[in-house]
Amino acid sequence: MKKLLGIFVLLLSQFSFAQKDIVVNYLAENWGVNKDVVKIEEVKYSQGFTSGKFEPRDTRIYTFKNGKLISIETQYSTDKLTNIFEYNAKGKPIKFTQFTSGTDKATDNVSVFSYDKKGNLIEIKPSNPKYHWQYKYQYLPNGTLSTIEILDNGKLDSKWLITSYQDEKNYQYTDENYSATDGKKVFDLKESLVNGRRPMKKTSWIEGLDQYGNVFRIRENNAVLGKFYYSRKLTYANGETTGSTDYNPYFTEGINGDVSQFPENKNPKSIYKIRLGEDGKFKLVNQNNEPIPDLSKGFISPNKTDFIYFDPNNGEIALAENMKHSAEFTVMKAYNTPSKKYIVINTDYQFIIFDNGKQIDTSNMKISQDMNNLVVSENSIPKYFIPNFDKLTFLKFYPLYILAL
Repeated sequence: MKKLLGIFVLLLSQFSFAQKDIVVNYLAENWGVNKDVVKIEEVKYSQGFTSGKFEPRDTRIYTFKNGKLISIETQYSTDKLTNIFEYNAKGKPIKFTQFTSGTDKATDNVSVFSYDKKGNLIEIKPSNPKYHWQYKYQYLPNGTLSTIEILDNGKLDSKWLITSYQDEKNYQYTDENYSATDGKKVFDLKESLVNGRRPMKKTSWIEGLDQYGNVFRIRENNAVLGKFYYSRKLTYANGETTGSTDYNPYFTEGINGDVSQFPENKNPKSIYKIRLGEDGKFKLVNQNNEPIPDLSKGFISPNKTDFIYFDPNNGEIALAENMKHSAEFTVMKAYNTPSKKYIVINTDYQFIIFDNGKQIDTSNMKISQDMNNLVVSENSIPKYFIPNFDKLTFLKFYPLYILAL
């Protein structure tokens, strides 16, 4: 029954972190973080039935060591569910324990990991097979994983036939699902594991990453249960923290942070140099110090000291700020953003937007402030945002982040 419910949810919205069978997800990558993260504090928010506002539903605390999951504590309204992993000297899992603080102990369990003489995992066997899956692993003669059988209370529930194998975090497989009634195959699905996780459909699951590429914001759209937000505070081994468990629906898919932290700005395609002449005109040269005579794709801010350039040849975008008259050229900073949209706000809160090097019509757009974010709506629908509203300055070029709707 539990597997049928799992398939139902999968068909609706793919697997979320909360819906996965934790026993096989003991790597940090399974949870969207790398080995530098030692703790995740996560709060799940859903819309209240009476208030209509997003309210906290449950809290999870994950602890990691050397890229391996040590424990998960899930705090519900009345009790707490605890999951604990134990590992051998080689760092391989040997035992998984689940118990609850409440009076209902029906789902408590201890799963044991077994290995063959070559060190290959061959079985994960639960003490409570009614509520926990059993896994059996088969290998080719060369040691490559070939098949994973998943049993529900002793009966074959699904069989994963590995079609392409790279390592334990990356492979493709056919998921054959079987009937608990007659044992016949019901259907199969083509699936894959990428860096320890199944790819998600963007219509149902979008993640925001911190500057180090770890998941700290999640938005889930469930066709039946509605929308959920997951807010995370990540703690790193060096003591640094990113994110927050506060409710905040304003994030973008991919890296969230200053544009300088985006991969395309750390390694830009081209470098541009600029100077502001005594005549008040900007002059540009490329990385070979060759003049760029056509500045039709360049725009001067209303304060006359900032200049943004959209290269029509390669799509690169560069910015110079607070320029002063000089005979010397200075390097512009790479200023690429996925939306390719940039906004300038006047002192009266009128604004202009540039889209890929063109000033666009903004008659159907409005700006507003919400939760210390500048929000740009199009036809009354929030589409873009800029974080840290309290730090924004008038008459400057700011990139618009695509809102994870």
